[in-house]
Amino acid sequence: VNAAVRLAKGEDLEKLGDLKDSINQKILFEPVTEKNVIKGIVSYIDSYENLFTNISENLFKQVGKGRQFSIYFRTNEVNKINKSYNDAPEGEIIAIFSSTGLLQIAINKGNASSLLGMSHKDPIRIEFKEE
Repeated sequence: VNAAVRLAKGEDLEKLGDLKDSINQKILFEPVTEKNVIKGIVSYIDSYENLFTNISENLFKQVGKGRQFSIYFRTNEVNKINKSYNDAPEGEIIAIFSSTGLLQIAINKGNASSLLGMSHKDPIRIEFKEE
């Protein structure tokens, strides 16, 4: 607001601050992979409190190679990927790949963030069984 007022009064743009040659860029956290593990985070929580991670379906398939797995977050564990919310009973924790292609943790007809005690940037770990 201060800058807008000063510009409206006719003050030169150069007097508002130092000239920048570039903008500050934030580097987003990317999932980390090891031989049988993907480590990611909760990157977004929607208005229904579903937890979206930064782990893509492509990365999951690339590392997992069709093997059995466990998804760990807080004190919870999920061992399957559902196709839709309706594939699980009401109140059950599910893992699903959203329309964005990212792994989502949800509770069928529930609020995952509150009920699971999960927040933005909380860790998600996927461990695949040995080949």
